[in-house]
Amino acid sequence: MIDCVPSSPGDGCNTVMSIDDVYTYVQSNLLEAETDYVTENKSGDTCAYDQTKGAVKVLNRLFPTAANNVEALIERILEGPVLVEISADVEFVFYQSGIIDSDNCSANIIHPVLIVGFGV
Repeated sequence: MIDCVPSSPGDGCNTVMSIDDVYTYVQSNLLEAETDYVTENKSGDTCAYDQTKGAVKVLNRLFPTAANNVEALIERILEGPVLVEISADVEFVFYQSGIIDSDNCSANIIHPVLIVGFGV
């Protein structure tokens, strides 16, 4: 999504993407598996989307008003990947793997993320 959403061409995470633009993109395009589309998240990356490798349709979007409703999120994830917006705070910027468990929540919700599952 970072490389291909029209509002963020070639600028990686340096561009604030509109959740509406991202949702429009994922509704129009099947997403490739991470193994088929590897992004290095750097400025200058171009969209290398290959429609023949499209594998995942995003069916749902969770609006901020329902963000704290875990049951609604789980219900939607059981149907398929869910597009949400999150705050990209310090813990997120340096995220590498695992579960982020932070009390440092911000009202600055600016980062579209695709949730594909839950549980460990």
